[in-house]
Amino acid sequence: MYRKTVASLLMVSAWFFSSLAANLSAERPAASLPAHLAESGIPTQGEINLAGTWLEAVVPDAAKKHSTEARLDDWIGTALPFGFQYGGKVFASLVSVWKFQHTEPKQEGNLQTWERSWTDPETALKVTWHIKRFLDFPAVEWTLSFANPGDKAVVIEQLTSLDLNLGTRDVEKPCIVRGANGGRSEADDMLPVTWVLENDRTASGPTSLGGDDSPSNVHLPFWNLQLPEQRGAVVGVGAAGWWRTDIARDGQRLTCKVIGPDRGTMKIEPKQNCQTARVLVSLWKGKWLHGNNVFRRLLYAHYVPALRGEPQKPLVSMNVCFTHHGGGLFLEKVTEKHVLSLIEPFARLGAELLIIDAGWYSHEGQKWFGPKNDWRPDPEKYPQGFTRIADRLRRQGIDFGLWMNAPDDPAQDAAFLDRIADLVNHQGLTCYRQDITPTNRAVIDTLRRRYPRLVMEGCCGGGRNIDLETISRFHWHQKSDRWFDTHSDECGLYGANLFLPGGVINVPTQATDNFGVWSSFGGQLCLAWHPLDQDFPREKARRQVELYKRVRPLLSGDFYPLTECTPAVPWLAYQFHRTDLDRGFALIFKRAASAGDSFVFAPKSLDPQSRYVIRCEGSGLEAVYTGAELAKGIPLVLKNTPAAELVIYEKQ
Repeated sequence: MYRKTVASLLMVSAWFFSSLAANLSAERPAASLPAHLAESGIPTQGEINLAGTWLEAVVPDAAKKHSTEARLDDWIGTALPFGFQYGGKVFASLVSVWKFQHTEPKQEGNLQTWERSWTDPETALKVTWHIKRFLDFPAVEWTLSFANPGDKAVVIEQLTSLDLNLGTRDVEKPCIVRGANGGRSEADDMLPVTWVLENDRTASGPTSLGGDDSPSNVHLPFWNLQLPEQRGAVVGVGAAGWWRTDIARDGQRLTCKVIGPDRGTMKIEPKQNCQTARVLVSLWKGKWLHGNNVFRRLLYAHYVPALRGEPQKPLVSMNVCFTHHGGGLFLEKVTEKHVLSLIEPFARLGAELLIIDAGWYSHEGQKWFGPKNDWRPDPEKYPQGFTRIADRLRRQGIDFGLWMNAPDDPAQDAAFLDRIADLVNHQGLTCYRQDITPTNRAVIDTLRRRYPRLVMEGCCGGGRNIDLETISRFHWHQKSDRWFDTHSDECGLYGANLFLPGGVINVPTQATDNFGVWSSFGGQLCLAWHPLDQDFPREKARRQVELYKRVRPLLSGDFYPLTECTPAVPWLAYQFHRTDLDRGFALIFKRAASAGDSFVFAPKSLDPQSRYVIRCEGSGLEAVYTGAELAKGIPLVLKNTPAAELVIYEKQ
């Protein structure tokens, strides 16, 4: 019976992916959410209307050049949500004397775009506000651009790409800011963090988030601002480098300022155009987790690139740098012989993508990070280029990827793109793995435009360059350069999935046991295995890959923490749920013997009146419960330490 169930689930998994876009678009905004969906990512029509009304209030037109200091619906400011100083004067004092221009909204699908611009009558400096409104989500995105047509450099100071002013009447209760650490190769990578802001002081933690010259080197550039009235905003930033957010509470005011780029000072040379960081604001009412899940759905629907015409799904990959017990450092020693020996073993395990990491090019006797020839395969390591490797992978139905580092100098773009063209057209390249995200994003956009079927993987200095810009260009992103720490991976995926769609964070695993390998199931699964070893548990590993492929269609669903998340928490659990399918799965980790043997599993978002079939992949338990019974919790026994359980459920 179990084999038949597995086979049927594998057969319908293809249908899940093909129907995903239609299902998500068919799930229209609700007037209000039922109690069991209160934390789901379904936006309400009221939230969408609120975002539209706020945008109309803050965006000036020909008859309303002056911004106001009023608050919409008594809680969100209607002044221009950005600012800077120019010539010693704040921009708000200049808008009435600069020449104003505007465009009417243009609509394409569920997107509306507007532009508002102001031109200095003396220097002709032009500031343009590029605005995007999402009609299917309660969200607005914008950037600012500065064009200096004059003969002298101009300086913009105290630049804030976002200047958000929220309000509360309840001065006795705190405001709460939720975010996550960045991927800086530490044990607490992407760990969720919370700051509590009392009336006039910070009760815990700092009030600043930042990137420290890389967008996600300190914190992920995504956070949720919660007011005492159970409403707020989730904010995301796309920054090429340094950014900082200052959040302050002063009585009835909660302010959030995104400083930057360039530490708030921008020198614009003659005939130069500059652009600020990209800012995304998503408004919400109700449960704070509802705000996060709406934001995650927004990113999945409008930012994460489609994969070959279908909504993104995380492919099971393997990177040669982890093989031969290299621990991520088997790089410049890799040869064609090594790669060819791995293809059939990993194909039998179910891998869908093979990547040759750094060091495949000539580097003049230095290590892989030394001078890069001109992106040609090293003739000593790959005497026939990659054609034999690519042909064998193609016969196995496996994609072929290479580590690259696009130039930051636009003068090198043409040569680099020519080399990629050769790799794609003549060497069989189907996946591009980018390290150190370039500030010159044009070359990446050109690649995506020329080769729309190219799989895009972000390495980006480990996990230090994850932001709105990279999220919209790559299918998934490496968590960090710290690997094989299951407790760290569990917490990191917990924190990342609070803000990012499931399956967009790459987590390599050496493990084949349930506790170890399931710690990576909340992300894009990268197999750091050694199948050439005589004692490698091949059949066990193959079953784990099959299991991951069964649950990965559900990673695009809403994310529900089922426990708190700290490095020392004895039980850690979280859940993914697809409301359009009424199906999901949960991962439960027993991390310390002090936890005891019993965990109360109480999944969220289930219809109380419906019946659900649940199967525990660890214990083999299979049963049927109503949504109401599951909401109250059922005990699951895990006697060993460490131990893990994977619960898959679906509506009967």
